Amino acid sequence: MRLGIVFRILLAGLCIPPFVSCIGLPGNLRKHDVVYTPRDWPAPMGGDVYRPEISEKLPGVLLIHGDGRVSDDGRWQMQGIAEKLAKRGYVVFNITYRMAPDWGYPAPLLDVREALVWMRDHADENGMDAERIGAFGYSAGGYAALLGALETGSGIRAVVAGAAPTDLTYYGRGDLIRNFLGGSPEEVPVRYHEASPVNHVSPSSPPVFLYHGEKDTLVNPDHSREMLVELEKHRVPHEMRWIAGKGHIAAFLMPGGAVDEAIGFLDRYLK
Repeated sequence: MRLGIVFRILLAGLCIPPFVSCIGLPGNLRKHDVVYTPRDWPAPMGGDVYRPEISEKLPGVLLIHGDGRVSDDGRWQMQGIAEKLAKRGYVVFNITYRMAPDWGYPAPLLDVREALVWMRDHADENGMDAERIGAFGYSAGGYAALLGALETGSGIRAVVAGAAPTDLTYYGRGDLIRNFLGGSPEEVPVRYHEASPVNHVSPSSPPVFLYHGEKDTLVNPDHSREMLVELEKHRVPHEMRWIAGKGHIAAFLMPGGAVDEAIGFLDRYLK
């Protein structure tokens, strides 16, 4: 059974807040299925805009779903987090993006760039402060959020990454990442280095909040540990929340206080 189907069954059956809206459309959803990519893009990519009923300009968050092993639109995964961020006073852009196995690197990074361009170009009409944008993702979405945020000149002011792959050499023997990057670490070492967020940390990187299930067998917790070493080495402000006894899916569904702590982290750097 594909991982995306597992998520759908669990989420539909449990309806655990803050991750799933169990009745109807979320109250803060303002624009659905906005196409944020240019007309000549390889594939049109969509996003949903969430905004609370507040008149002042608000900071923004680019929200990115996970599940890199299916090629579906996974915005539904992040609906509850989008609602929670909007209620906390953020303009949220919950996007989908080009994923493996249908698309290879650097497709996710290019889509993140375009999503940021769209957010800034449409900031006024959405009541958003274009100078205060953060990113938040889980799993493959955390990977995309980190890669985009750590890119020089991204303008992202803070980033949250849950259970994010940070060093793609860990997967160099598996078909998914080999296909994503076009070969093994021995065949395309420069591409593995370039595509791994851990290699892009610098003293000018934005603050980072990481959370990860201690029992994760899909994304080894060593990914977060390796990222922590780099963040500390470069003195980048950061926080880490380990979720005791949880694996990859369980940490997403039942993160304890990790998501609330992550939003508090964004509050400190974006408000």
